[in-house]
Amino acid sequence: MIGTKYSKPGINQYLISRRRLHQRLDNSLICKLTLVTAPAGYGKTTAVLDWLEKCGLSAAWVSVDSYDNNPVVFWRYVCTALDGISDGLSKDTEYVFSSLELLKANIHINILIDRLSGVQSDFLLVLDDLHLITDSSILQGLSYLIDYLPAKMHLIFISRMGPELELARHRIKWQAQGLEEKDLRFGKEEIFLFYQARGYTLENDDVKKVETYTEGWAAALVAVAMSMEDAGGGNDVIASLTRSSRDIEQYLLDEVISTWPPEKRAFAMKTCILDMLSEALCNAVTEEDNGRRMLNEINEGSGFLITLDEQNREYKYHPLFKSLLYRLLSETVPEEIADLHIKAARWFREHGFMPDAIEHLLRGGSYREALEMIEHRIDHLINRNDFGMLLSWIERLPVEFKDNSFKIAVIYALYYAETGRYDLSRQWIKRMKTLKDDNQYASSPGWNSYSRTVCTLVEVNLLIREGNVEYLPHREYIQQAGSKKPRPMCEAGP
Repeated sequence: MIGTKYSKPGINQYLISRRRLHQRLDNSLICKLTLVTAPAGYGKTTAVLDWLEKCGLSAAWVSVDSYDNNPVVFWRYVCTALDGISDGLSKDTEYVFSSLELLKANIHINILIDRLSGVQSDFLLVLDDLHLITDSSILQGLSYLIDYLPAKMHLIFISRMGPELELARHRIKWQAQGLEEKDLRFGKEEIFLFYQARGYTLENDDVKKVETYTEGWAAALVAVAMSMEDAGGGNDVIASLTRSSRDIEQYLLDEVISTWPPEKRAFAMKTCILDMLSEALCNAVTEEDNGRRMLNEINEGSGFLITLDEQNREYKYHPLFKSLLYRLLSETVPEEIADLHIKAARWFREHGFMPDAIEHLLRGGSYREALEMIEHRIDHLINRNDFGMLLSWIERLPVEFKDNSFKIAVIYALYYAETGRYDLSRQWIKRMKTLKDDNQYASSPGWNSYSRTVCTLVEVNLLIREGNVEYLPHREYIQQAGSKKPRPMCEAGP
């Protein structure tokens, strides 16, 4: 569990409070759900964080990322975040995540609702970047939670697009409200205050020019501020903004990146492959010792780094800025991308973050090493009933890797049996037996004993799920196989 994912991010020092948004967000306390939806760079997260600071209510926060597209991972983070509202909630729900049946029955959500119904004062649960969740079972679980939400609990979902939730009836009953792109756009007065907080006092004409160029887009306002700073202040930069349709990435390239010294540009481009930035990780990827200094320089007043913790030790690039940096990296030194991912993978592996290590190995095309690490994670993830994460990795392996691994064949056979697709499970059992005999250690007694036991147990699992108990092998043989307790697949060998 990454602590910064279930704690509120830090707030930029140049934040200006936007009273009209506060008034809208105050209505969150009379609604079940508030949806804050807009494209990247519209200041969604900042607006909610600022309001939370002012309203003084207790709030649980989860920063969602693409790795959370698994019900076990997602709901564990939600329950852990809510420990701050009802102590011990995560412990009370932990047993549910070892059972697919309990998870499908929403037992964890029932426990959550029951525990939180006893809270006496209003509180909030905020899910940031919810657009990254595409798993239908998670979205169904959120709909279930909304239906039976405790009276004092209020939800805020921050997303680039409306999530696929059944909200129509809640809107009709005035139980849901939304803030959209048009609500988050900066108006003329807010633009004036935005630059005033950074030490620039703009004339009315200049404010209008900035509004025309940026269309109230927070990310573009920051880009203009950076350009003004690099030009020494004044109105020269403002006067150059003549086309409101100019592409923001091109603007960032021309007016921001091009003003950076080579060391700063090289650092940003090399570290843009990372989803989380820290001094140690950046130093490992760049093979330099300038991580803290570079992060401080980029973060200072730019707005292109998002702080992930209150101590300002972990960051992530704003998605727009990261996209531009990655495009530059791909256009200038594409041959370095794979090596950068391998360096990141080594750091994550050394520090015990195996899923992140596997992710970077896959992104960097180091499929052989990724396969070895996946096979070492198999037993742990099966015990957690976490087929989703395993399959998300396996499906990204080239065919020649995933179709020739005995251990991956075992995973597919178990997964399809678990999900009721018995024909596919039987196909993979057949493939598993073929791979057992073709294995490089096929002549080893240790391998033969291990692989036969695994094959027997996997096939018995399928027969029991199918209800074909009359076809089960002889009971004594099953007991004998089970009593051997084969070593974890990651340890099996000659």
